[in-house]
Amino acid sequence: MTEWIGKSADFLDQVAVRFKRGSLPGAYRDVFDSPAGQIVLANLVREGGMMITHGGDADAVLQFEEGKRFMVLHILKMLRLKPRELQQIADMEAIDD
Repeated sequence: MTEWIGKSADFLDQVAVRFKRGSLPGAYRDVFDSPAGQIVLANLVREGGMMITHGGDADAVLQFEEGKRFMVLHILKMLRLKPRELQQIADMEAIDD
């Protein structure tokens, strides 16, 4: 049994996840193609520190920040965004939490 946020997630153990070749990037596009998805993606880019450097930070802070950045980079890689599209996302206005 898998524990998932304090709840049983047996269904996760039973679901066989299979993707056709090339379908995973399409799934990412489906998730982030809506207006709400674009807002979430812009927030991830901002919170993941995609447009700033962390070179002067202490090792532990640098590792933490790079871990956040890695996940955002993975999402962006799956979306196969062009540099112009990434810049448009990064330039979106901040949304209050």
